[in-house]
Formats: sequence, structure tokens, C-alpha cells
Amino acid sequence: MYKWIEGNFNSQVVTINPNHITLNQKASNHFRDVKYASVGVDYEKQELAIHPVTKTELERNTFTISQIHKLSHGNTYTRISNKSLVDHLSEVVGTQLNGIKYSGHFDEKKKLLIINLNEPLTKGQTKL
Repeated sequence: MYKWIEGNFNSQVVTINPNHITLNQKASNHFRDVKYASVGVDYEKQELAIHPVTKTELERNTFTISQIHKLSHGNTYTRISNKSLVDHLSEVVGTQLNGIKYSGHFDEKKKLLIINLNEPLTKGQTKL
């Protein structure tokens, strides 16, 4: 009998490298129509939240200019390039973030991609 192996086709995976945060294609779908995102940290839960900033939010100055991060879009990913942001996250988790992958989920009500920084994916592991 075969034991079927889980794939990551439907997983929202976020990879944190020393200079940037990369969202895989599935996670990127929530950010395709925007050029900017805001990033927040819940220090108690050690959760990272990424919010797609809409044109309306930009016009209303919902976020200050210092709270907005430019997004770079590729065919299969979205990236936030900001070394100081990643350095800050490294301090939060107490380890160097060098290609660490995390599973994320999108809260449709709050419009946030939420990543639990306490639960990195081990090599080859994904959560569905």
C-alpha cells in the first residue's frame, strides 16, 4: 500500500533571509494587486503580520510613510527587501534568519498574512 506524501502546492510559505522576506506563490496571491505592505510584530505571541496596503489606505494616510514597505513581485513570489526589518525579526526570535521557512495563513477578516515565528518549518516540511 502506498503512503501518499504531502506537497506544498496549497501552502503559504514565508522565507526569511538576511536581506528580505519572500512569500511563495500561494502567499503572494493576497498581495498581487498592491505595491506596498505594512509589517507588524506581536511580541508576546511572536507573530509576524503582513498587511497589503490598498490604494485607499495610501490616500487616507492610514499608515505613515515609515510603516510602508515596497513589494517586489516576481512570477512566483513577492518580496519585501529590508535588512533592518530582518535584523529586528532576528532579535525577536533570538536567532539569525538565514533562509528560515515559516508557514503562514491569511486572515481574510483582518486582511493579514500571519506567520508564527515560534514554528519554523524543518527542511522539507510544510503544513497545509
